[in-house]
Amino acid sequence: VAAALRSRDANKATGPDESSARLLKETAEQISPTLSLFYNKSLQTCVSPEECKLANIVPIHKKDDKDHVENYRAIFLVSIISNVLERRVLIRLRDHLLLMLDSAQHGFIPGKSCMTQLVKVIDYIGSLGDSGKHTDVIYLDMSKAFDKVQHSLILDKPR
Repeated sequence: VAAALRSRDANKATGPDESSARLLKETAEQISPTLSLFYNKSLQTCVSPEECKLANIVPIHKKDDKDHVENYRAIFLVSIISNVLERRVLIRLRDHLLLMLDSAQHGFIPGKSCMTQLVKVIDYIGSLGDSGKHTDVIYLDMSKAFDKVQHSLILDKPR
């Protein structure tokens, strides 16, 4: 916990509790034992205080016309104390899930990207060509596919 607090950006915006990132960073050694108890209790009981579930929502303009709401994205400023716990849980879950994923998965994997996937595919196609096999490739751009789907149909679909 102390290391997580020390690694925080001291100029980070505060959440609804207005806990100062600088203060938490500078007092990390002193407050980390108490925060560890709080975090462990929260994880053991699967209960988080209501205050930890609050956030300040700040709209950030993405592009184009500022008069259209779809040109904004929301930034949720949560309590830094809550965020430290969430980050620890995220890291543990991510590390666990990464062990379960196929090595061919490149999207949303640290250190992998569209480019690493492309290099792997080109290498594979090259090896097929070297062995005299003909290869055809079809690429589909699915980047906005989820934006075009009727979400109610997905939610209503029986499992």
